Amino acid sequence: MFENFCIVEILKHFKNIDKEKDMYYFRTGNGLEVDLLIQEGMKYIPVEIKASMSIKTNMAKNIEQLKDSFKKLNTSQGYLLSLSEENFSVSKNVRAVPLIDFLTEILSNSGSKGKKPHFKG
Repeated sequence: MFENFCIVEILKHFKNIDKEKDMYYFRTGNGLEVDLLIQEGMKYIPVEIKASMSIKTNMAKNIEQLKDSFKKLNTSQGYLLSLSEENFSVSKNVRAVPLIDFLTEILSNSGSKGKKPHFKG
């Protein structure tokens, strides 16, 4: 439920600021899964969404694995969205941020104007 809420809020955010972003759910045949990849030009922003108040380092493992296994995918720093209000580095490539910070500070500073969001799953 929290995952769906976050994705809908991200879609609404892009629509409200008039930006287009292609977004993807990522899953491999061997079970590696990342909740959301947001295309940013030639890069992808990986996002994991956890309905938890406490953040643990193992919550970043899927993004770390994605970055290690798919280097040609050209991913930027990853983000972990949760119910926590903390903003800090979880691992080398993953930062935990509250949803509101992700929307207002990270996504608002990216991309081109004048287009609508698209979700591809």
